Amino acid sequence: MFFIFFLNCGPKDPLPATNLVASTSAQTQPLPTTTPPTSPYPQLQERLSASHQSLQIQCWMKPIPNPNIAKMPCLLEADLDGDTINDTAILILDTNTQKKGVAILHGNGSNSILGAGNAIGNGGDNFRWMNIWNVEDTPKSMTNPVVPKALYVGKYESAGGFIYWDGSAFVWLQHGD
Repeated sequence: MFFIFFLNCGPKDPLPATNLVASTSAQTQPLPTTTPPTSPYPQLQERLSASHQSLQIQCWMKPIPNPNIAKMPCLLEADLDGDTINDTAILILDTNTQKKGVAILHGNGSNSILGAGNAIGNGGDNFRWMNIWNVEDTPKSMTNPVVPKALYVGKYESAGGFIYWDGSAFVWLQHGD
């Protein structure tokens, strides 16, 4: 008799497939590891993979425990680096380390990785804590902002930070706590 156990791994919360086993009455054998879930944004995934092979676009953000707040999107678009071309901010997972973060796919073709193993300010190198994000006007507390828009990342009913372009790189400005 031969049994195969399957786990339902939807794009919202994929699980690593390394623990799946094929079972027979005589022996237990590991199944081959499956490929990562297909990206909901194949063209953006192709662009990201060209420079960062271990990064997977993944809508990993859990819903906020407040029915009055809409579900967070997987990607945001705005001119985040001041070149007048829209950039795409998208949620990512480093498949080697399981660290979560945000990729900024610049309109000019380059990429910036925030979190997912690349520390930025108080956000650290893993954004697993993040459950809210949006594009906002650059905070008035900044002197001489390079761009009028910043990415806000945070934890609902807690702290977060503005991530903004300083002319050469993204930097963190703490907001709250």
